[in-house]
Amino acid sequence: MIPFPLLAVPLFAALACAGQTGDPEALVAKEEAAFQAVAAAVGPSVVRVETLGGVDTADGRLLASGPSTGTVVRADGLILTSTENLAGNPTSILVRLPNGERVAAERLGDDEARQLTLLRVELPEDAGVAPATPAEIDALRVGDWAIAVGRTFSAEAVNVSVGVVSAKNRILGRAVQTDAKISPANYGGPLVDLAGRTIGVLAPLSAEGGTGGVEWYDSGIGFAVPLEDVLPVLDRLAEGETLRPGKLGVTFKSARMDAEPVIDTVRPLSPAEEAGLQPGDRLVTVAGRPVSRPDEAQLALGPLYAGDETTLVVERDGAEVELRATLVAELPPWRPSDLGVLPADPPADADAPDGPGTPGVEIAHVFPDSAADGLLEVGDVVTAAAGEPVETADDLRRIVSRRAPGTEIALERAGGDGVQISLGEPPAAPPAELPETIDPAADPLPADQSGRLELEVPGFDDRGGTLRVPKRAGRRGFALLVALPPKGALTADAFFDRFGPVAERHGVILMVPRPETPVGFQPGDLPFVKAAVEQMRDRYAVEPVRTALLGTGGQGETVWRIALTTEGVFRGAVTDAAPAQLPANEPDDALIPLLLGELPEQARTALREGGYPFATLDAAVEEETTPEALPEEAIEATLRWVAALDRI
Repeated sequence: MIPFPLLAVPLFAALACAGQTGDPEALVAKEEAAFQAVAAAVGPSVVRVETLGGVDTADGRLLASGPSTGTVVRADGLILTSTENLAGNPTSILVRLPNGERVAAERLGDDEARQLTLLRVELPEDAGVAPATPAEIDALRVGDWAIAVGRTFSAEAVNVSVGVVSAKNRILGRAVQTDAKISPANYGGPLVDLAGRTIGVLAPLSAEGGTGGVEWYDSGIGFAVPLEDVLPVLDRLAEGETLRPGKLGVTFKSARMDAEPVIDTVRPLSPAEEAGLQPGDRLVTVAGRPVSRPDEAQLALGPLYAGDETTLVVERDGAEVELRATLVAELPPWRPSDLGVLPADPPADADAPDGPGTPGVEIAHVFPDSAADGLLEVGDVVTAAAGEPVETADDLRRIVSRRAPGTEIALERAGGDGVQISLGEPPAAPPAELPETIDPAADPLPADQSGRLELEVPGFDDRGGTLRVPKRAGRRGFALLVALPPKGALTADAFFDRFGPVAERHGVILMVPRPETPVGFQPGDLPFVKAAVEQMRDRYAVEPVRTALLGTGGQGETVWRIALTTEGVFRGAVTDAAPAQLPANEPDDALIPLLLGELPEQARTALREGGYPFATLDAAVEEETTPEALPEEAIEATLRWVAALDRI
């Protein structure tokens, strides 16, 4: 074996000499020889990982089959590999050593943040292996040579892919990026420098956590977890511990690149609350690193694990305060809250330079038995909440949504006294009544812009659908309900006959898009549905917070798939189904379901734990539910619910 530290000097000297001769062919030959020397030098630390048994798919994707790679990191038989290589939960794992011998491997611990798994094998005396030598990441420069090594295609020889280091501190500070071709051929193998030192272990990574980047196979975007970062936690992995990303539990007032890292909310029962962080604190340092933007704070926390203790320095009331927080793997679920009001139309000249002298949100309706009942009145103008100025309904909604039920919040009113309100729970049913907001004396929309219209979306000439637009808009303009009728069920015209008169009274546009194929809506229809909704927003000023999707009788799962994958397009989902597992809902972009009929308790539990403020409607529907089967009172309640989706 060529000793790693001695490899660099003759290599660089050879390349320098070749460059001085001015002979391009000599330089290429020297480069090739250098790369071959590196591959030979690191070969003893690269093993082949073979699996038996297990499953072929995970998370709805087909898993790569065949052998993969591992990197020997300690002389007692510890080997790091990519968790992706073991995603099929194999019943047996074999490691083929550089000398050709196969030995059984034991799976120890997993690093979920970095998608690495530690294996252990019993090494024979003549195994011919040597632990990888870590490179010093601080000394690594963007543009340095980087060689990805695997032992996949042949057990006797390593395979290599040559590139450069294209970025550092990627994936929330957990990885080095390279443009060398990275794929299952070298996942789990080392990314090495020209001195034969291991920069990191190759793995498909995502900043959101879990496996990511598999769609970038051999694309010039690959990631390696610095070996220097993993060696300190090898003992924890060897003991079978699962290491998970650490979470603090705060939101920032703004995520803009030029914003200061000022804390907006502190999640109840989170490490941030236990450490004493407060809304309005400005982060100065995180884990010893100075921060000036929210993304720098995330970068400082990214490499840390659940259970790690970190130091935070914040600026509060002009003084710096040092706090300590112990990060956790999971934050308590977000619990949505409710003030219990509807906002009125903004002033027509709100955006004018000489607009109204008193900015704020006028109250159009106070719901009975809500937190605001008896404390706010129709016509009140809220100008500040929780010490923050309020100029739009979105401002007030954001402030309320980021605070848990039971939180005391101070509201300031134009020309009146302030009021202290304890936020309540979201409503469990559609509103029993709404204020009448459509002026029958107002000029109606032109005939070519209202009534039954054909849906035509630029860029989707082979697709279409049907619209029914009310003659007059209601409070804050129009709401929108997009319906996905089950195959062979209610036609668009029949749907309009049932829902149209009620939608007319509440200012709700009805849309029935047509799927690309007769079998119903598929993932390929998502871009079309999204473009159709955006067109309605442009043409009729439909409010995003009053946009909902309806699907029952076989389309329930489709409703969830569309609503969860077209982020920010739909706020409401009306359906008779709910997945047993859901991603966590987020305060600033919450999805609100209306559940028709009785759902299994498992689904209701998943909604509660995920922070989905669902309402239920006791609609007496048949086994094959269709909008046609909904009784009149259910249709009325559904459209009231859609029209009030902007409830704060």
